[in-house]
Amino acid sequence: MKKIVFSGVNLVEGGTLEIFRKFVDSVKNFTDVEVICLVHKKSLFKNFELPDNITIIEFPSIKQSWLARLYFEFVTSHKISLQFKPDVWVSLHDITPRVEARAKFVYCHNPSPFYKAKYLDFKYDKKFYIFTFLYKWLYRINIKSNTGVVVQQQWIADYFSKEFDLTNVLVSKPISSVNSLQTSRVPQRGNVYFYPSLPRTFKNFEVLLDCFEILHAKENDSTLILTIDSNSGEYAKSLCKKYSHLSNVEFRGRMTKKEVDLIYKSGCTLIFPSLLETWGLPISEAKAYGLPIILSDLAYAHETIGEYNNVKFFDPHNSYELSEILIDISNEKPQFGTSFTSVNTDYPVFSNVDKLLTFMLSD
Repeated sequence: MKKIVFSGVNLVEGGTLEIFRKFVDSVKNFTDVEVICLVHKKSLFKNFELPDNITIIEFPSIKQSWLARLYFEFVTSHKISLQFKPDVWVSLHDITPRVEARAKFVYCHNPSPFYKAKYLDFKYDKKFYIFTFLYKWLYRINIKSNTGVVVQQQWIADYFSKEFDLTNVLVSKPISSVNSLQTSRVPQRGNVYFYPSLPRTFKNFEVLLDCFEILHAKENDSTLILTIDSNSGEYAKSLCKKYSHLSNVEFRGRMTKKEVDLIYKSGCTLIFPSLLETWGLPISEAKAYGLPIILSDLAYAHETIGEYNNVKFFDPHNSYELSEILIDISNEKPQFGTSFTSVNTDYPVFSNVDKLLTFMLSD
């Protein structure tokens, strides 16, 4: 029986936690594997059906400081590896730890090295601002000791291959490919636009809100639903205050996955203006529902959407351009077309976590 460690002590929300859960769920398909999960809190998996072959160990103080995090990666993790003697160690939060294992993998999902930070980032998210300068050095530590370095898209794989001189980069898609031609269409409910996102400065809420301010002045009937509210942190609070006069914007706050799916099912247009993603899971989710999708004209968005026949790209820095697109949609002028984005890659590509885990556990 093989033994594998999943280390995700820093993952507590959003897409990164969902990736962790996908790995845990995938273990059900492997009966000859003993699994040790290192987590922030066990409660993150309280509504999750855990396989019988999993042991969970929590580290609730890990996010108190970066000193605690680094101590965990380079001291505690080494002790754990000597105690459990795993065949495979998978670090799911960017940094390559100091561990003893036959095979070691690091899953790199933090996109901050690819972002040019601004004052807004410094004002509302100083940690992210600092990471845009430091994360490439955090990535570099021990990275060559890995059996494989996992990223989600080819353009990131190119960066890692060149920046760190790696020949073992793996591309793993966080969600299986969706063929829109086989997906049942959802009728659009009026001119309702939906942006499910955590309140991060690089998520580019401003371009949407400025756009809907223009639409509000023009008495356009479009509505925007956001998953932030004034209780979602200082950045979100500032947005809610600045744009509180907009009757065409609904600040609904954080939603459960079930609540998000209900909005998809009721019919809407996904609008995704983010400036930085390693994937962008809502894009794949909306694609699965066959919804109209409006995307930032950026590399990550083109690669995530792939081939799709109901998409529109826009300049994510131009709220006026976006408002013109939405006005044309209101006037029933055709806006959505087909994306034929395809990726030819020299890297091993895994279409889902099951296939990636099979590779990790192979001799």
